[in-house]
Amino acid sequence: MQNYSQANLLKSFRITQHQLNQILKQYQTYGFTQSQILQAWQKCNQDQYLFHDVLIQLVNAKNSISNNLLQSQLNMKTLSDQNQLRNSIFIQTREDLQNFDLQTLQDQYRPNQINSPNWKPTGLINLGNTCYINIMLQYMFNITSLRKLIFKVQLPNQKTNGQKVIQKLKELFALMQQGNRNYLNPCELITSLQEYKPNILTIQGEQNDYSELQLMLLDAIENSLLDINNEQIIQEFKSIFYGQSEENIIVNNKVIKTTPTQYSSITIESNQENLLKAFSSSRILILDDYEITEKVYTKAFIHQNIKSAPKILQFYLNRVFYDSNLNQLVKNNSVFNFPSTIDVSQFIQEESIIQSKEMQELLKKEQEILYKLEQCGDQQLEQQFQNFIKLFQKQPNEQFIIDANPNLQNHMEMAKQLSLYQEAFKDKRQQLQMEYIKIEQLKKRVIEAKKSIYQLTAVLIHSGTAQSGHYYCFIFDGINWWKFNDRVVTQVEFPTVFAEAQGKTNQNTNVSGLIYEHQDQIKQNRNISLGNEMDKFVEQKNQEILILMDQQILLQRKSRILQRAAGHRIIYPKSDISKALIKYQYFEEFLNGNPNRYYFIRHTILDEELQQLNQILNYPQKIDEYKQYFIQNSGLFPPSFDQMFQQDYKKCNFINNIIANFQIPSSVTSINFQQVVAQFQKYCLQIKNLDNSVYEYMTVIFQAILLQGCFICELLIQKNNLIEAKQLTQFILETLKTSQLIQAIITQQLRENMKSIIEQLEELSKKQNQQSKLQIVQPSIFVPDSISIVNQNKLKDISEIINKFDELVQHTQLWIGFVNKILKSSEIIPQQVRLEKEMPLYFEYKLY
Repeated sequence: MQNYSQANLLKSFRITQHQLNQILKQYQTYGFTQSQILQAWQKCNQDQYLFHDVLIQLVNAKNSISNNLLQSQLNMKTLSDQNQLRNSIFIQTREDLQNFDLQTLQDQYRPNQINSPNWKPTGLINLGNTCYINIMLQYMFNITSLRKLIFKVQLPNQKTNGQKVIQKLKELFALMQQGNRNYLNPCELITSLQEYKPNILTIQGEQNDYSELQLMLLDAIENSLLDINNEQIIQEFKSIFYGQSEENIIVNNKVIKTTPTQYSSITIESNQENLLKAFSSSRILILDDYEITEKVYTKAFIHQNIKSAPKILQFYLNRVFYDSNLNQLVKNNSVFNFPSTIDVSQFIQEESIIQSKEMQELLKKEQEILYKLEQCGDQQLEQQFQNFIKLFQKQPNEQFIIDANPNLQNHMEMAKQLSLYQEAFKDKRQQLQMEYIKIEQLKKRVIEAKKSIYQLTAVLIHSGTAQSGHYYCFIFDGINWWKFNDRVVTQVEFPTVFAEAQGKTNQNTNVSGLIYEHQDQIKQNRNISLGNEMDKFVEQKNQEILILMDQQILLQRKSRILQRAAGHRIIYPKSDISKALIKYQYFEEFLNGNPNRYYFIRHTILDEELQQLNQILNYPQKIDEYKQYFIQNSGLFPPSFDQMFQQDYKKCNFINNIIANFQIPSSVTSINFQQVVAQFQKYCLQIKNLDNSVYEYMTVIFQAILLQGCFICELLIQKNNLIEAKQLTQFILETLKTSQLIQAIITQQLRENMKSIIEQLEELSKKQNQQSKLQIVQPSIFVPDSISIVNQNKLKDISEIINKFDELVQHTQLWIGFVNKILKSSEIIPQQVRLEKEMPLYFEYKLY
C-alpha cells in the first residue's frame, strides 16, 4: 500500500513515474502545491496536454490562487514556445555511408541472416541520447508475433502520419532480420515518430523515458490499424501488448466507482525487495483529497487489479524520486531481485500470491546458485591466481618468514598451494554451472506443463544518475542472451545479465525494466516472411552496401594509380613512322604537349586497374558505373574531365579509324608491289591534311618503295623473268607520271634508275626476238576507301598495323636511306654507287 508523496504520485499502468516526477517538480517551482497538482492530474485523466488548464480551474475554484500564478503562467507559455522551437529543429542525423572507408563498411557488413549458425543481431546507432529508443526497438523486434503482424499489414499509398510510423518500422525490422549490416541508423523511424506526435520527442541532448515512448509507438500502430479496418489484426495486436484491468475507488471500505481499463506496462517501485512485492505494493494507492461531491473531499483508496495478461508482460522500475532536502531528483540504486520465469496467475488472482511449489523451489535454488557463482569470481579472478603463481615461480628458492615460530614454506611450495586453490575454484565453478544448467532444464519442463508461465526475455539497464545516464539492454532470443549497447552487440550468459542488473559491476548500473513473454511466444520461428514489398526493399538496401564496398575497393587504388602514372612510360616502336602513329593507338600520346595530359594517363591506368579488380568486386557488371564514381570522387580528375578532351579525342579517333583500315605488308615483293604502291598513294592522300608528320614519313616510305621497285625489276631481269620485269617497269613509269607524292629530286633518281632498266630490257628483248616497245597496262588494284567505313565511337587497336610498319621499314631500310640522303643533299645517287649498295641483297632478297 502506498501513500502519495513527492515520489509516489497517482499512477496508472499507462503513465510512467519518471514523467510524473518531472511534472511535480516543474509545477511546484511555479507556486502550486503538491495536493493541487495531484488532484488536477487525476481530473485530467493523466492527459498532460489538458493538465495545465485543469490545474488553473481547480485553483480558481478553491479561491487559493498563488501570488506567483500569473508569473507561472507566463513561464509556462515561454517554456511551451521553447519546447515547440526545439521540437521543430529535432536533429535528424543520418550517417552518410558514402563517407565511410572500406574498413568501416566491412565492419558494418553482416553476411549471415537470422537463424543462420553465425548470426548476430543488429545494433542501432545512437543519434545523441537516443539509447532509450534503441532498447525499445530492440526488444520490440525480438517479439516474433509483433514482427509477423507488422510485416503482414498492407498500407495504402497515401499514408497518415501513424501509418508512416508503421512503414518505417517495417523497413527497420526487415533490415534487422534479413539485412546485411551489423548496425543500422533508426533516424527515419525516429523522424516519423516526431511527425506523428511532435511534442513527445525533444531535441538531441535531452533524455526521454522509454516506456512513454513505447506507449506512443503502440498508439501510432493501434490507430493506424483502426484506419485500415482489419479487426483480426487489431485484436491480434492488442493480445500481444494490452491486458485488461480495473480501477476500484474505495471510500469507507465501500467501492464507489469501478472503471475498466487496459494496460500495456506496469510501473513498480524499486525500493521493494523483489518483483512480487513491488507489484503487490503498487496495486493499492491512497488519495488524501478525493472529491466525492462538489467541494467535499475525503480520503480514498484506489485498487488496481489485473483481470487478464497480454502475451508480453512489461514491468518498469521507478528508481527516481524527489529529495526535498537536496531539492533535486535522486536515483535509488537498491538491489532489486527478479525471477527468470513467473507464473502470471499470481498477479491476476485476487488473493493468491503463491506460485507452484515446484517452480518456487527451482527459482530459490537458481538464486542460490547465482549467488555462489558470484562468490566464485569470474575469469578475472582466475587470471589473478595465475599471475600470483607465476610470481612465486619466478622468486628465488628462499623462505617466507611469517613470525618467530617458522612454519616455513618456500616459493615453489606457495605456487603449488595456489595452483591447488585455483583448481578447487575452477572445479567449484564448473559444478555450480552444471547445477545451473540442470535447474534451467527442470524449469523448462515446468514451463511446458503450465500455460500461465512467462519467461524473462529482456532486462533493461540504466547506468547513471537521476539527471543523466545511459540505457542498454539484455535480450533472450530463445537460444542465447545478447547485450545490446547501441551499435555494439555481444553474446553473454545469464549470470552476467543478473549480475549487471543487480549493480554488481557498477553501483549506478542496475535494472530499470523487465519484460516477460508467454512461453508460446518464444517457441515461434524467428525467420518471418517479409512479403514482396519488403523483400525488394531489403534486396535494394543490401545491394547498396555491397556497391559502396566495391566503390571503396576501387578508391583504395588511388595511390596505386598515382604511383603508376608517375612512372608511366610507353615502349615506342622502332621506326619513325611507327613513333608518329603511336599517338593514335594511345590517346595520352596524342595529348603530348597538352598540360592536362596526365589526367588521361590516370584514366588509362584506371581502366587497367578495373580489369584487375573484376574478379573481387561484388557487382562486376557495374564496372562502368564504378569508373564514373571514381572519376567524380577520387580527387584525381577535374570536374570537367568528361568534356576536357572531347575535341582532341574526336580527331584522334577519326584518324585512328582510318589507320585501322590500312593493309600494310611486312615486306615488298614482286607480287604485292603494285598493290602496296597503290595503297600508299591512297593512305597518304587520306592522311595529308590530318597529320603532317605521319604524311611526311609515309611519303618517304612510298618513295623508298618505288626505289625498291627498281631493284625488284633488276632482280627479275637477272632471274630472266622479263614479262614480270616489263609489267613492273611499266607500272613504275605510270606512277611517275600520275603521282603527286614524289618529289622532283626523287623523280629524277627514279628516271635515272628506269633508264638503266629499260636499256637492259630492250637488249634482252632483241636477243629473244621480242617486241622492245613497252606497253603500259594499268593494273587492276583494289584499295579500300577507309574513310567511308570509319567508326568514330571508340579507338581501335592499331598495334598490329604499327608493328607491320616497323617490319616494312626494316625491309625497306636501304631505300629509305637513299630517299633521306637524296632529299638532304638534293643530289641523285650515282648508278654505280646505288648498284654497289644493292648488290648484297641480290642473293638474299625474296621476290615472291
